[in-house]
Amino acid sequence: MYGETALKLIRDCRRNPDHPSPYQEDSVRAVIAEIKLLFNEVHLLINEYAADGDQPPPPIAAAVAMHSLAVKRSKRCLLAYHNHRVKIIKELVWTVGSIPPETKLRCSPGEIELSVQYRNALMAYRSEFLDLDLTAAPVPPGDVFVEVRVVKDCGEILTESGTIRLAKGTQHYVRRTDVEQFITQGYLKHVE
Repeated sequence: MYGETALKLIRDCRRNPDHPSPYQEDSVRAVIAEIKLLFNEVHLLINEYAADGDQPPPPIAAAVAMHSLAVKRSKRCLLAYHNHRVKIIKELVWTVGSIPPETKLRCSPGEIELSVQYRNALMAYRSEFLDLDLTAAPVPPGDVFVEVRVVKDCGEILTESGTIRLAKGTQHYVRRTDVEQFITQGYLKHVE
């Protein structure tokens, strides 16, 4: 049935709203091939009756309309799929600074290139505001100190009050500004 593969791409986006799943290159290619096939069919049907100057019979007109709608729907699904992935990649680059390695494995080469170009553009933009951290939360934090649990081993970090060893599974009470970047990157988890 026409449009089934495109619908699978949309379902994939709904299943993974916050992080990209592996890029579905085969499905994308199948949808593009389906669009080309339907477009050629519409083109042939229209040309067959346009040469004579006749109006196509109602069944042919209905087939042309259905194929045209299927092409438009599949295009919208492809655009929605890629737009969803681009939004996630841009959000990761904006908050973390780059795409994490485990996420990079799920991206297409074009998406990786997008992240590099977006990161370069973002760094050029941020360089104009040296005194302002654009990645900071727009709402001021309620507490100066936070309790965090280490999710991934970070080693030793240098803070205003000295060095801290952030070993996986340990919990620390530290200044928010010292560990905010680690929380954003997913190395630490804020304990409420």
